[in-house]
Amino acid sequence: MIKTRQKNIKIFEFSGGETQEYIDFITKNFILLKDYLFVFKHKIEAGLESFLNEMKITYVVNETDFKGRDVEVLKVSNIKTQAKIYQKNIRSGEELDSSGDLIFLGNINNGAKITTEGSITIFGKCDGVIVCLGEYIILRNVNSGHIVFQGEILSLKMIERINSNDFLKIITKDGDNILIKEIK
Repeated sequence: MIKTRQKNIKIFEFSGGETQEYIDFITKNFILLKDYLFVFKHKIEAGLESFLNEMKITYVVNETDFKGRDVEVLKVSNIKTQAKIYQKNIRSGEELDSSGDLIFLGNINNGAKITTEGSITIFGKCDGVIVCLGEYIILRNVNSGHIVFQGEILSLKMIERINSNDFLKIITKDGDNILIKEIK
Protein backbone atom coordinates (compact mmCIF):
# COMPACT_ATOMS: atom_id res chain seq x y z
CA MET A 1 0.00 0.00 0.00
CA ILE A 2 1.30 3.45 -0.90
CA LYS A 3 1.57 6.00 1.85
CA THR A 4 1.81 9.65 0.87
CA ARG A 5 2.32 12.95 2.64
CA GLN A 6 2.03 16.32 1.04
CA LYS A 7 4.77 18.80 1.93
CA ASN A 8 5.51 22.33 0.91
CA ILE A 9 9.10 22.95 -0.09
CA LYS A 10 10.88 26.21 0.49
CA ILE A 11 13.62 26.90 -2.01
CA PHE A 12 16.67 29.08 -1.61
CA GLU A 13 18.05 29.97 -5.03
CA PHE A 14 21.74 30.74 -5.64
CA SER A 15 23.41 32.33 -8.65
CA GLY A 16 26.37 34.51 -9.55
CA GLY A 17 28.71 33.53 -6.71
CA GLU A 18 32.00 31.76 -6.33
CA THR A 19 32.49 28.56 -4.32
CA GLN A 20 34.02 30.27 -1.27
CA GLU A 21 31.31 32.96 -1.26
CA TYR A 22 28.64 30.25 -1.19
CA ILE A 23 30.42 28.32 1.58
CA ASP A 24 30.85 31.46 3.71
CA PHE A 25 27.21 32.51 3.22
CA ILE A 26 25.81 29.06 3.98
CA THR A 27 28.06 28.62 7.04
CA LYS A 28 27.05 32.01 8.48
CA ASN A 29 23.32 31.45 7.90
CA PHE A 30 23.12 27.66 8.31
CA ILE A 31 20.61 27.74 11.19
CA LEU A 32 18.14 29.64 9.02
CA LEU A 33 18.80 27.82 5.74
CA LYS A 34 19.17 24.19 6.80
CA ASP A 35 15.57 23.23 6.02
CA TYR A 36 15.51 24.75 2.52
CA LEU A 37 16.11 23.04 -0.79
CA PHE A 38 19.10 24.80 -2.38
CA VAL A 39 18.85 25.44 -6.11
CA PHE A 40 22.00 26.49 -7.95
CA LYS A 41 21.36 28.19 -11.28
CA HIS A 42 24.71 26.97 -12.69
CA LYS A 43 27.09 24.01 -12.37
CA ILE A 44 28.89 23.91 -9.04
CA GLU A 45 32.50 22.99 -8.35
CA ALA A 46 33.55 19.81 -6.56
CA GLY A 47 34.58 21.74 -3.41
CA LEU A 48 31.11 23.22 -3.00
CA GLU A 49 29.46 19.88 -3.76
CA SER A 50 31.62 18.22 -1.09
CA PHE A 51 30.74 20.96 1.44
CA LEU A 52 26.99 20.60 0.75
CA ASN A 53 27.15 16.82 1.17
CA GLU A 54 29.16 17.18 4.40
CA MET A 55 26.55 19.61 5.79
CA LYS A 56 23.76 17.23 4.66
CA ILE A 57 22.10 19.96 2.59
CA THR A 58 19.66 18.92 -0.12
CA TYR A 59 20.45 20.69 -3.38
CA VAL A 60 19.90 20.57 -7.13
CA VAL A 61 21.47 22.26 -10.10
CA ASN A 62 18.69 23.57 -12.30
CA GLU A 63 18.92 26.43 -14.79
CA THR A 64 15.17 26.70 -15.31
CA ASP A 65 13.05 29.00 -13.17
CA PHE A 66 10.60 27.56 -10.69
CA LYS A 67 7.08 28.87 -10.68
CA GLY A 68 6.27 30.88 -7.63
CA ARG A 69 6.37 34.42 -6.50
CA ASP A 70 9.32 36.69 -6.09
CA VAL A 71 8.94 38.87 -3.06
CA GLU A 72 9.62 42.54 -3.50
CA VAL A 73 10.01 44.49 -0.29
CA LEU A 74 9.04 48.12 -0.44
CA LYS A 75 10.43 50.38 2.27
CA VAL A 76 8.09 53.18 3.18
CA SER A 77 9.28 55.80 5.63
CA ASN A 78 7.28 58.13 7.86
CA ILE A 79 4.30 55.77 7.98
CA LYS A 80 3.57 54.38 11.43
CA THR A 81 1.59 51.16 11.49
CA GLN A 82 0.00 49.59 14.53
CA ALA A 83 1.62 46.53 16.02
CA LYS A 84 -0.08 43.23 15.19
CA ILE A 85 -1.08 41.40 18.38
CA TYR A 86 -1.30 37.59 18.46
CA GLN A 87 -3.24 36.27 21.47
CA LYS A 88 -2.76 32.62 20.52
CA ASN A 89 0.21 30.28 20.56
CA ILE A 90 2.14 30.07 17.30
CA ARG A 91 2.29 26.36 16.54
CA SER A 92 5.03 24.20 15.06
CA GLY A 93 5.10 24.58 11.29
CA GLU A 94 3.51 28.04 11.31
CA GLU A 95 5.52 30.81 9.68
CA LEU A 96 4.73 34.50 10.03
CA ASP A 97 6.37 37.10 7.81
CA SER A 98 5.63 40.72 8.64
CA SER A 99 6.85 44.19 7.82
CA GLY A 100 5.59 45.67 11.11
CA ASP A 101 5.92 45.28 14.86
CA LEU A 102 4.60 42.07 16.40
CA ILE A 103 3.36 41.32 19.94
CA PHE A 104 2.85 37.72 21.06
CA LEU A 105 0.82 37.07 24.23
CA GLY A 106 1.15 33.28 23.83
CA ASN A 107 4.05 30.95 23.12
CA ILE A 108 6.19 30.58 20.01
CA ASN A 109 6.43 26.78 19.77
CA ASN A 110 9.38 24.78 18.51
CA GLY A 111 9.19 24.54 14.70
CA ALA A 112 7.49 27.94 14.31
CA LYS A 113 9.29 30.76 12.52
CA ILE A 114 8.68 34.49 12.93
CA THR A 115 10.29 36.98 10.54
CA THR A 116 9.68 40.73 10.71
CA GLU A 117 11.18 44.01 9.63
CA GLY A 118 9.68 45.51 12.79
CA SER A 119 10.28 44.87 16.48
CA ILE A 120 9.04 41.83 18.42
CA THR A 121 7.62 41.47 21.93
CA ILE A 122 7.04 37.93 23.27
CA PHE A 123 5.34 37.44 26.65
CA GLY A 124 5.09 33.62 26.42
CA LYS A 125 7.74 30.94 25.92
CA CYS A 126 10.00 31.28 22.89
CA ASP A 127 11.00 27.92 21.40
CA GLY A 128 10.86 28.82 17.69
CA VAL A 129 13.03 30.68 15.20
CA ILE A 130 12.95 34.48 15.42
CA VAL A 131 14.34 36.79 12.73
CA CYS A 132 13.93 40.45 13.74
CA LEU A 133 15.22 43.41 11.75
CA GLY A 134 13.51 45.98 13.98
CA GLU A 135 14.76 48.22 16.77
CA TYR A 136 14.31 45.71 19.60
CA ILE A 137 13.21 42.28 20.82
CA ILE A 138 11.52 41.94 24.21
CA LEU A 139 11.25 38.46 25.69
CA ARG A 140 11.56 36.52 28.92
CA ASN A 141 13.34 33.27 28.06
CA VAL A 142 14.58 31.49 24.96
CA ASN A 143 14.52 27.72 24.66
CA SER A 144 16.12 27.63 21.22
CA GLY A 145 19.32 29.14 19.91
CA HIS A 146 17.70 30.43 16.76
CA ILE A 147 17.37 34.16 17.34
CA VAL A 148 18.59 36.54 14.64
CA PHE A 149 18.57 40.23 15.52
CA GLN A 150 19.40 42.82 12.86
CA GLY A 151 21.26 40.21 10.79
CA GLU A 152 23.30 38.71 13.65
CA ILE A 153 22.66 35.31 15.22
CA LEU A 154 22.63 35.59 19.01
CA SER A 155 25.46 33.59 20.55
CA LEU A 156 24.95 30.88 23.16
CA LYS A 157 26.45 33.25 25.73
CA MET A 158 23.75 35.84 24.93
CA ILE A 159 21.02 33.17 25.10
CA GLU A 160 22.34 32.07 28.53
CA ARG A 161 22.25 35.68 29.71
CA ILE A 162 18.63 36.03 28.55
CA ASN A 163 17.72 32.80 30.40
CA SER A 164 19.55 33.77 33.61
CA ASN A 165 16.27 34.80 35.32
CA ASP A 166 12.54 35.27 34.67
CA PHE A 167 12.57 39.03 34.09
CA LEU A 168 11.63 40.40 30.69
CA LYS A 169 14.69 41.49 28.69
CA ILE A 170 15.03 44.01 25.89
CA ILE A 171 17.58 43.33 23.18
CA THR A 172 18.83 46.37 21.27
CA LYS A 173 21.84 47.23 19.17
CA ASP A 174 24.32 50.08 19.62
CA GLY A 175 26.58 50.16 16.57
CA ASP A 176 27.98 46.63 16.28
CA ASN A 177 27.20 45.72 19.91
CA ILE A 178 24.10 43.81 20.94
CA LEU A 179 22.80 44.99 24.32
CA ILE A 180 20.62 42.90 26.65
CA LYS A 181 18.91 44.71 29.55
CA GLU A 182 16.45 43.47 32.15
CA ILE A 183 13.06 45.16 32.39
CA LYS A 184 12.06 45.12 36.07
